[in-house]
Amino acid sequence: MGDKTELLLEPVDSDQNIGAQERHASLSFNLLVDEARLGAYLMFALEIVVGKFLTTYYSDVDLEHNMIKDIYGYNNACVYFDDPPATYVAIAIQTIATLFFCLYLGLRWTRIWLHHHDGLISRFRYRVYTVETLIELFGIIYAMQWFAVHPAKNFFMHTLPFSILIIVLAMMSVSNTVYCLNVGWRHLNLPTWFRYLVIAYVALECVVSAQKIYFQFNGIVLGHPPDPFYGRANDLMWMTMALYLPTLSAAFQTWAARDSRLKLPIESVNIKMTGHTGVVGLDRHILSMVLAE
Repeated sequence: MGDKTELLLEPVDSDQNIGAQERHASLSFNLLVDEARLGAYLMFALEIVVGKFLTTYYSDVDLEHNMIKDIYGYNNACVYFDDPPATYVAIAIQTIATLFFCLYLGLRWTRIWLHHHDGLISRFRYRVYTVETLIELFGIIYAMQWFAVHPAKNFFMHTLPFSILIIVLAMMSVSNTVYCLNVGWRHLNLPTWFRYLVIAYVALECVVSAQKIYFQFNGIVLGHPPDPFYGRANDLMWMTMALYLPTLSAAFQTWAARDSRLKLPIESVNIKMTGHTGVVGLDRHILSMVLAE
Protein backbone atom coordinates (compact mmCIF):
# COMPACT_ATOMS: atom_id res chain seq x y z
CA MET A 1 0.00 0.00 0.00
CA GLY A 2 2.82 2.39 0.88
CA ASP A 3 2.05 6.10 0.74
CA LYS A 4 -1.22 5.47 -1.07
CA THR A 5 -2.89 4.62 2.24
CA GLU A 6 -4.73 7.55 3.81
CA LEU A 7 -7.46 8.28 6.32
CA LEU A 8 -10.52 10.09 5.05
CA LEU A 9 -11.55 12.64 7.65
CA GLU A 10 -14.37 14.25 5.69
CA PRO A 11 -17.69 12.48 5.02
CA VAL A 12 -18.06 11.19 1.51
CA ASP A 13 -21.48 10.58 0.04
CA SER A 14 -22.01 6.86 -0.46
CA ASP A 15 -23.41 7.51 -3.95
CA GLN A 16 -20.20 9.14 -5.10
CA ASN A 17 -18.57 7.08 -7.84
CA ILE A 18 -15.08 6.51 -6.46
CA GLY A 19 -12.59 5.88 -9.22
CA ALA A 20 -14.89 7.16 -11.94
CA GLN A 21 -12.20 9.47 -13.31
CA GLU A 22 -10.08 6.43 -14.14
CA ARG A 23 -13.09 4.64 -15.65
CA HIS A 24 -12.66 1.47 -13.61
CA ALA A 25 -15.52 -0.92 -12.93
CA SER A 26 -16.84 -0.51 -9.38
CA LEU A 27 -18.86 -2.52 -6.89
CA SER A 28 -20.72 -1.15 -3.87
CA PHE A 29 -22.79 -3.02 -1.31
CA ASN A 30 -23.96 -2.78 2.30
CA LEU A 31 -23.53 -5.51 4.89
CA LEU A 32 -25.73 -5.46 7.97
CA VAL A 33 -23.79 -6.56 11.02
CA ASP A 34 -26.77 -8.43 12.44
CA GLU A 35 -27.51 -10.19 9.15
CA ALA A 36 -24.29 -12.14 9.59
CA ARG A 37 -25.17 -12.91 13.22
CA LEU A 38 -28.64 -14.05 12.15
CA GLY A 39 -27.11 -16.36 9.54
CA ALA A 40 -24.86 -17.95 12.18
CA TYR A 41 -27.67 -18.59 14.64
CA LEU A 42 -29.98 -19.94 11.94
CA MET A 43 -27.25 -22.40 10.95
CA PHE A 44 -27.02 -23.51 14.58
CA ALA A 45 -30.79 -24.05 14.63
CA LEU A 46 -30.65 -26.01 11.37
CA GLU A 47 -27.83 -28.13 12.76
CA ILE A 48 -29.93 -29.06 15.80
CA VAL A 49 -33.00 -29.90 13.71
CA VAL A 50 -31.09 -31.97 11.14
CA GLY A 51 -28.99 -33.71 13.78
CA LYS A 52 -32.02 -34.66 15.86
CA PHE A 53 -33.89 -35.96 12.82
CA LEU A 54 -31.01 -38.08 11.52
CA THR A 55 -30.07 -39.44 14.95
CA THR A 56 -33.65 -40.27 15.90
CA TYR A 57 -34.62 -42.03 12.67
CA TYR A 58 -31.44 -43.18 10.91
CA SER A 59 -28.77 -43.94 13.52
CA ASP A 60 -27.95 -46.79 15.87
CA VAL A 61 -27.73 -44.47 18.89
CA ASP A 62 -29.70 -45.75 21.87
CA LEU A 63 -31.37 -42.63 23.22
CA GLU A 64 -32.21 -44.44 26.45
CA HIS A 65 -28.71 -45.78 27.13
CA ASN A 66 -25.79 -43.60 26.06
CA MET A 67 -22.90 -41.80 27.75
CA ILE A 68 -24.69 -38.49 28.11
CA LYS A 69 -27.84 -39.94 29.63
CA ASP A 70 -25.87 -42.37 31.80
CA ILE A 71 -23.94 -39.45 33.32
CA TYR A 72 -26.52 -36.66 33.48
CA GLY A 73 -29.76 -38.62 33.58
CA TYR A 74 -31.17 -36.99 30.44
CA ASN A 75 -30.22 -36.33 26.81
CA ASN A 76 -29.06 -32.87 25.84
CA ALA A 77 -28.64 -31.56 22.30
CA CYS A 78 -25.08 -32.90 22.01
CA VAL A 79 -26.31 -36.49 21.68
CA TYR A 80 -27.68 -35.62 18.25
CA PHE A 81 -24.28 -34.63 16.79
CA ASP A 82 -21.96 -37.37 18.04
CA ASP A 83 -22.63 -40.28 15.68
CA PRO A 84 -23.26 -40.99 11.99
CA PRO A 85 -25.16 -40.12 9.91
CA ALA A 86 -25.68 -36.83 11.79
CA THR A 87 -21.93 -36.12 11.94
CA TYR A 88 -21.69 -36.32 8.14
CA VAL A 89 -24.11 -33.43 7.74
CA ALA A 90 -23.75 -31.48 10.98
CA ILE A 91 -20.09 -30.68 10.44
CA ALA A 92 -20.89 -29.09 7.07
CA ILE A 93 -23.64 -26.95 8.62
CA GLN A 94 -21.32 -26.04 11.51
CA THR A 95 -18.72 -24.91 8.97
CA ILE A 96 -21.22 -22.51 7.41
CA ALA A 97 -22.20 -21.26 10.87
CA THR A 98 -18.52 -20.66 11.66
CA LEU A 99 -18.08 -18.66 8.45
CA PHE A 100 -21.10 -16.52 9.33
CA PHE A 101 -19.73 -15.94 12.82
CA CYS A 102 -16.32 -14.94 11.45
CA LEU A 103 -18.02 -12.52 9.05
CA TYR A 104 -20.10 -11.13 11.92
CA LEU A 105 -17.07 -10.61 14.15
CA GLY A 106 -15.17 -8.98 11.29
CA LEU A 107 -18.03 -6.57 10.54
CA ARG A 108 -18.51 -5.82 14.22
CA TRP A 109 -14.80 -5.03 14.65
CA THR A 110 -14.90 -2.81 11.53
CA ARG A 111 -17.78 -0.90 13.10
CA ILE A 112 -15.77 -0.47 16.31
CA TRP A 113 -12.71 0.68 14.32
CA LEU A 114 -14.75 3.30 12.51
CA HIS A 115 -16.34 4.61 15.70
CA HIS A 116 -12.91 4.75 17.33
CA HIS A 117 -11.55 6.93 14.53
CA ASP A 118 -14.71 9.00 14.73
CA GLY A 119 -13.98 9.70 18.41
CA LEU A 120 -16.95 7.78 19.82
CA ILE A 121 -14.85 4.97 21.32
CA SER A 122 -11.70 5.55 23.34
CA ARG A 123 -8.36 3.96 22.48
CA PHE A 124 -8.56 1.74 25.57
CA ARG A 125 -12.03 0.40 24.70
CA TYR A 126 -10.97 -0.08 21.10
CA ARG A 127 -8.05 -2.24 22.24
CA VAL A 128 -10.29 -4.21 24.58
CA TYR A 129 -12.78 -4.83 21.74
CA THR A 130 -9.92 -5.93 19.47
CA VAL A 131 -8.51 -8.44 21.97
CA GLU A 132 -12.00 -9.71 22.71
CA THR A 133 -12.71 -10.18 19.00
CA LEU A 134 -9.55 -12.26 18.58
CA ILE A 135 -10.54 -14.46 21.54
CA GLU A 136 -14.04 -14.88 20.14
CA LEU A 137 -12.68 -15.83 16.71
CA PHE A 138 -10.48 -18.48 18.31
CA GLY A 139 -13.38 -19.86 20.33
CA ILE A 140 -15.79 -19.99 17.39
CA ILE A 141 -13.25 -21.80 15.20
CA TYR A 142 -12.09 -24.15 17.97
CA ALA A 143 -15.70 -25.13 18.69
CA MET A 144 -15.65 -27.35 15.60
CA GLN A 145 -13.26 -29.64 17.49
CA TRP A 146 -16.20 -31.33 19.18
CA PHE A 147 -16.64 -33.31 15.96
CA ALA A 148 -13.02 -34.49 16.09
CA VAL A 149 -13.24 -36.35 19.41
CA HIS A 150 -16.03 -38.81 20.15
CA PRO A 151 -17.20 -38.76 23.78
CA ALA A 152 -16.50 -42.49 24.04
CA LYS A 153 -12.79 -41.80 23.41
CA ASN A 154 -12.32 -38.68 25.55
CA PHE A 155 -15.41 -37.07 27.01
CA PHE A 156 -13.48 -34.12 28.45
CA MET A 157 -11.81 -33.16 25.14
CA HIS A 158 -15.14 -33.65 23.40
CA THR A 159 -16.84 -31.22 25.79
CA LEU A 160 -14.03 -28.65 26.07
CA PRO A 161 -14.78 -26.96 22.68
CA PHE A 162 -18.43 -26.60 23.66
CA SER A 163 -17.46 -25.11 27.02
CA ILE A 164 -15.29 -22.55 25.22
CA LEU A 165 -18.21 -21.77 22.90
CA ILE A 166 -20.38 -21.08 25.97
CA ILE A 167 -17.79 -18.58 27.22
CA VAL A 168 -17.47 -16.93 23.81
CA LEU A 169 -21.23 -16.46 23.39
CA ALA A 170 -21.38 -14.88 26.85
CA MET A 171 -18.50 -12.56 25.90
CA MET A 172 -20.39 -11.54 22.76
CA SER A 173 -23.45 -10.65 24.83
CA VAL A 174 -21.41 -8.52 27.22
CA SER A 175 -19.53 -6.82 24.38
CA ASN A 176 -22.69 -6.11 22.37
CA THR A 177 -24.45 -4.73 25.44
CA VAL A 178 -21.60 -2.39 26.33
CA TYR A 179 -21.44 -1.19 22.72
CA CYS A 180 -25.20 -0.64 22.41
CA LEU A 181 -25.56 1.19 25.73
CA ASN A 182 -22.65 3.52 25.00
CA VAL A 183 -22.67 3.93 21.20
CA GLY A 184 -25.21 1.93 19.24
CA TRP A 185 -28.31 3.26 21.03
CA ARG A 186 -27.00 6.79 21.57
CA HIS A 187 -29.69 8.29 19.30
CA LEU A 188 -32.55 6.47 21.03
CA ASN A 189 -34.29 8.00 24.01
CA LEU A 190 -34.38 4.77 26.00
CA PRO A 191 -35.85 4.81 29.51
CA THR A 192 -33.53 4.05 32.39
CA TRP A 193 -35.47 0.94 33.37
CA PHE A 194 -34.87 -0.59 29.94
CA ARG A 195 -31.12 -0.10 30.25
CA TYR A 196 -31.15 -1.78 33.66
CA LEU A 197 -33.27 -4.60 32.23
CA VAL A 198 -30.71 -5.22 29.47
CA ILE A 199 -27.85 -5.25 31.99
CA ALA A 200 -29.78 -7.66 34.25
CA TYR A 201 -30.46 -9.96 31.29
CA VAL A 202 -26.79 -10.15 30.31
CA ALA A 203 -25.72 -10.66 33.93
CA LEU A 204 -28.19 -13.54 34.27
CA GLU A 205 -26.96 -15.06 31.01
CA CYS A 206 -23.38 -14.99 32.32
CA VAL A 207 -24.50 -16.70 35.55
CA VAL A 208 -26.42 -19.37 33.63
CA SER A 209 -23.41 -19.92 31.32
CA ALA A 210 -21.03 -20.28 34.27
CA GLN A 211 -23.44 -22.71 35.92
CA LYS A 212 -23.63 -24.78 32.72
CA ILE A 213 -19.84 -25.09 32.58
CA TYR A 214 -19.81 -25.96 36.30
CA PHE A 215 -22.39 -28.71 35.77
CA GLN A 216 -20.38 -30.12 32.85
CA PHE A 217 -17.16 -30.12 34.88
CA ASN A 218 -18.81 -31.78 37.86
CA GLY A 219 -20.37 -34.49 35.72
CA ILE A 220 -17.39 -35.33 33.50
CA VAL A 221 -14.34 -34.63 35.67
CA LEU A 222 -15.57 -35.07 39.24
CA GLY A 223 -18.26 -37.65 38.55
CA HIS A 224 -20.90 -35.66 40.46
CA PRO A 225 -23.47 -34.50 37.89
CA PRO A 226 -26.33 -32.24 38.96
CA ASP A 227 -29.83 -33.49 39.59
CA PRO A 228 -31.46 -34.06 36.16
CA PHE A 229 -34.14 -31.50 36.99
CA TYR A 230 -31.59 -28.73 37.54
CA GLY A 231 -29.50 -29.89 34.59
CA ARG A 232 -32.48 -29.72 32.24
CA ALA A 233 -33.56 -26.35 33.63
CA ASN A 234 -30.07 -24.95 33.12
CA ASP A 235 -29.93 -26.31 29.56
CA LEU A 236 -33.29 -24.73 28.74
CA MET A 237 -32.33 -21.37 30.21
CA TRP A 238 -28.98 -21.35 28.43
CA MET A 239 -30.45 -22.30 25.05
CA THR A 240 -33.10 -19.59 25.44
CA MET A 241 -30.76 -16.79 26.55
CA ALA A 242 -27.68 -17.62 24.47
CA LEU A 243 -29.30 -18.91 21.26
CA TYR A 244 -33.06 -18.40 20.85
CA LEU A 245 -33.41 -14.79 22.04
CA PRO A 246 -30.25 -13.54 20.25
CA THR A 247 -31.64 -15.11 17.07
CA LEU A 248 -34.89 -13.18 17.50
CA SER A 249 -32.94 -9.99 18.26
CA ALA A 250 -30.81 -10.36 15.11
CA ALA A 251 -33.93 -11.15 13.05
CA PHE A 252 -35.70 -8.05 14.37
CA GLN A 253 -32.75 -5.76 13.64
CA THR A 254 -32.40 -7.23 10.16
CA TRP A 255 -36.10 -6.66 9.50
CA ALA A 256 -36.01 -3.17 11.03
CA ALA A 257 -33.18 -2.19 8.71
CA ARG A 258 -35.36 -3.09 5.72
CA ASP A 259 -38.48 -1.33 7.00
CA SER A 260 -38.15 2.44 6.55
CA ARG A 261 -41.29 3.06 8.63
CA LEU A 262 -39.48 2.18 11.87
CA LYS A 263 -36.71 4.76 11.38
CA LEU A 264 -34.36 2.91 13.72
CA PRO A 265 -30.60 3.64 13.56
CA ILE A 266 -29.55 0.18 12.36
CA GLU A 267 -25.89 0.24 11.34
CA SER A 268 -24.39 -1.34 8.28
CA VAL A 269 -20.91 -1.51 6.84
CA ASN A 270 -20.70 -0.10 3.33
CA ILE A 271 -18.03 -1.55 1.06
CA LYS A 272 -16.93 0.07 -2.20
CA MET A 273 -14.41 -1.52 -4.55
CA THR A 274 -12.92 -0.48 -7.87
CA GLY A 275 -10.05 -1.74 -9.95
CA HIS A 276 -7.58 0.15 -7.74
CA THR A 277 -9.34 1.04 -4.51
CA GLY A 278 -11.54 -0.55 -1.90
CA VAL A 279 -13.24 1.73 0.58
CA VAL A 280 -14.92 0.44 3.72
CA GLY A 281 -17.42 2.81 5.31
CA LEU A 282 -20.16 3.02 7.90
CA ASP A 283 -23.73 3.89 6.90
CA ARG A 284 -23.77 6.88 4.51
CA HIS A 285 -20.39 8.23 5.57
CA ILE A 286 -17.05 6.79 4.60
CA LEU A 287 -14.54 7.41 7.37
CA SER A 288 -12.10 4.61 6.82
CA MET A 289 -8.89 3.52 5.19
CA VAL A 290 -8.44 3.65 1.43
CA LEU A 291 -6.75 0.43 0.38
CA ALA A 292 -4.72 0.80 -2.81
CA GLU A 293 -2.58 -1.66 -4.67
